[in-house]
Amino acid sequence: MGNIFFSQGKFANAIKMYRMAMDQVGAGNKETKFRMMRNIGIAFIKMGSYREAITSLESVMDNIPDYVTGPPTRPPPPPFSFSVTLGTFQLVRRV
Repeated sequence: MGNIFFSQGKFANAIKMYRMAMDQVGAGNKETKFRMMRNIGIAFIKMGSYREAITSLESVMDNIPDYVTGPPTRPPPPPFSFSVTLGTFQLVRRV
């Protein structure tokens, strides 16, 4: 039901349904609970309730991080960059 409400844009009702479903899921289904928590976090984002979204999504990332909840960080830039000066290339070392 939560997914149906979510697709209709009724995010408050979706959150309520997700929470009710979480109460029904047994303790052995941690992954399912965290998926529902991720959906709750996304619904909070859609509603503009960013603090609640952060709380929900942080607990998901602490337990089952994935690409949907938080993509991995980008690798650091290389220790050099190219600079163009009047048509010539110069290698500039970053410090």
